[in-house]
Amino acid sequence: MLSSIKIPALLTWNPGSGNLPCSEDRQMTTAEDLYTPLAAACLMDPRVTKGRMLKAEALRVDGKSFAYLSETGLVLKLPKATVDRLIAEARGTALTVGTRVMKEWVVVPPSESDHWQGLMAEAMGFVGGAG
Repeated sequence: MLSSIKIPALLTWNPGSGNLPCSEDRQMTTAEDLYTPLAAACLMDPRVTKGRMLKAEALRVDGKSFAYLSETGLVLKLPKATVDRLIAEARGTALTVGTRVMKEWVVVPPSESDHWQGLMAEAMGFVGGAG
């Protein structure tokens, strides 16, 4: 179940449309193209800031990281049950740091980008205390 947290209205676009709200006639071809408008929308919330996590620029709500882009996809902090479901459905993979599996973190590949907006909202709500 998705959190009641809403990512601001900037994100009324359809990721499958190939058009970004902040670009002119540019095809979305990279994970960064998919992530950038989602991150910008999250940053419209005054509680959300940028910070560092595992050598990447992460989004934080109230000082706690909830999302960042890695080489393999969108990394999110979500409830363990959601992480387990995404992994079981082959829609995400566990985040492993060294030999440690992070139980509340999942990597969602660009092939699942149609779900990134909702999952980012859920992560923001979960970490920010509304989930």
